[in-house]
Amino acid sequence: MSPNLSGKVAIVTGAASGIGRTTAATLARAGAAVAIADLNLTGAQQVADSIMADGGRAIAVGVDIAVEDQIKAMVDTTVRELGRLDIVHANAALTSPAVISRDGGIADIDAALFAKVLGVNVIGSALTAKYAAAHMAGHGGGVIIFTTSQESVLGEIVRSMYSASKAAIESIMRDTATQYGAAGIRAVSVSPGLILTEGMHSVPQDFIDRLTRHNLLPRLGAPENIADTVAFLASDAAGYITGISIPIDGGMLQHFPNFADERDAATNTRH
Repeated sequence: MSPNLSGKVAIVTGAASGIGRTTAATLARAGAAVAIADLNLTGAQQVADSIMADGGRAIAVGVDIAVEDQIKAMVDTTVRELGRLDIVHANAALTSPAVISRDGGIADIDAALFAKVLGVNVIGSALTAKYAAAHMAGHGGGVIIFTTSQESVLGEIVRSMYSASKAAIESIMRDTATQYGAAGIRAVSVSPGLILTEGMHSVPQDFIDRLTRHNLLPRLGAPENIADTVAFLASDAAGYITGISIPIDGGMLQHFPNFADERDAATNTRH
């Protein structure tokens, strides 16, 4: 059964593309009015127009998640235009190729770039929670859903800045749940594995095949897998879930490192 979000109002940050775009459309189909928030206002407007063409209710809001005043304005605009705020998916992150290509190991860290990553991913997420919770606390509560990553709990040989930022967001999520639970505000996070968004089209197929080999399920994820989980967590059906991170990774983290080798060896023996 699809979640019923009729009468609810949501903000999705980073909603002009990828997981955010799919999540915004999913929330709208479930009945929520959605503020499509993104630095790319043109892209956000296209997503809002698509939702409205399908009979939903949406607005586009331009926002730089690295700027506190713009985050506050995003929340204020949503409440003014859509009437209330019940759901926030704090999904925006600094993932441009220009940044990711420079995010190597600890020895490669550039302090100025690291500060920029933390400013968007961590401080931006925290301030999104700050201003959303300030409104929700006086209006019966709500739910704030953060996007983190498998990399928040795993060691990597690359993407040290990104993974550190996602680990920090997990902490922010738990603090938000702890500090605002009495006001009826839930906080959770979704932790995706590798998700095949449009940004993955340039990734070599052999890399995707290697990761798929180590999944318990024989495929990688789709944006819809994240969006459907967010919609459930935003609904009353998840009303007693707070303070935890939900891995959405096809079982990637739930086995010993030699799982794929042992499975393949057993298969070869049977044949």
